[in-house]
Amino acid sequence: MAYTLRLSIPLFAIALLLSACRPVTAPAPPAPVLDDATAAAIDAIVQTYMTDFPIPGFQVCVVKDGQVAYSKGFGLADVDTARPMTPQSIVIQASITKAFVAMAVMRLAEQGLIDLDAPVTDYLPYFTMADDRYQAITVRMLLSHRSGLPDSPLYWPKPLDPALNPLEQAVRDLGEMELLFAPDDGWRYSSYGYSALGAIVAAVTGQPFEEYMAAEWLTPLGMVNSTFVTDDVDPEMRVTLYTGYKLSRLRTQAPPTDARDASAGNLWSSCADMVLWGQFIQNGGERNGVRLLQPDSFEAMWAPRSESGWLLGPTYGPLVERYGLGWFVGSDDGCRLVGHMGDGDGINTQMLVAPDDALAVFTMANWMDAGTAQGSFPASFAAMDVMKTLLGGE
Repeated sequence: MAYTLRLSIPLFAIALLLSACRPVTAPAPPAPVLDDATAAAIDAIVQTYMTDFPIPGFQVCVVKDGQVAYSKGFGLADVDTARPMTPQSIVIQASITKAFVAMAVMRLAEQGLIDLDAPVTDYLPYFTMADDRYQAITVRMLLSHRSGLPDSPLYWPKPLDPALNPLEQAVRDLGEMELLFAPDDGWRYSSYGYSALGAIVAAVTGQPFEEYMAAEWLTPLGMVNSTFVTDDVDPEMRVTLYTGYKLSRLRTQAPPTDARDASAGNLWSSCADMVLWGQFIQNGGERNGVRLLQPDSFEAMWAPRSESGWLLGPTYGPLVERYGLGWFVGSDDGCRLVGHMGDGDGINTQMLVAPDDALAVFTMANWMDAGTAQGSFPASFAAMDVMKTLLGGE
């Protein structure tokens, strides 16, 4: 994770959610504006989680039929200053970053700059491991977590080397490691793999990863308050993170954002910006008449490629049991759900999309405590409940 979804992470009790989905053949959905009862139901979902757990602040946004149908902040972005949480408050998105980076890699593949089935060493000649099998790892395997690479540490033990780009340093860190299994022989979540993807993006574009993503993605999407550089976040808009079991005993938590995780978990954004991404997805890869990604690339990312066999799969249901290219995917009764979540001490974020129903839900909470058996992932569970409500489930 440095904000990763390590077998740390989870998603959702989606069994009920999937069964509530409308079939793809359903009539066109109604006007995008939510009725008062639905909006009130979303309010109640958030209030329930903020009552049951010591969550200072929450953001929820909904994109429906290409329109922002709901956008609201609850509680506090910072407890000490009583600064309110708003849809503009900037939150570390954690591993949701991976779904965003996957889109960038797919676009570079469309442009002929990346071959998804080429060895990683074609793009990163300095990549090596203490395991000769590493030479068979391809870009597609990195995207789908089928490379055999281990996960990166939440807190990097070695200091940053000023002589190296941080993403290159992350890749070089693998030099003394062994693979967990032969490339493409299994599935294991790996943020190291996404650090390597960021290094590949930089290599083929000739630009630092953060600069490329800002120029080619954040700016065209209109995500003007989003960044992959922690130091660039406006401190007056930045959300403070908290852990603890009671509101009266909350502890602030510094986000473990290391530049070696830039492409694995360092996207900072807000509900107000993330809905622009949701609109882009619902518009099939276009924004303001400019196409950034072909529809076929979305379908490639959302095609299940592996059973994740996730430890917490029983908690979250079918969605986390399959993975595509940078996205968790699920399908049941003719309805697709795709998404990603992010987590770490003090933060939980969730993106959940029903592409055939023109719905996207974004939720963010500035509290998470890994020691809590249930409720550690309030934004993920809330997103599930909101989506279920929007799809007509109980």
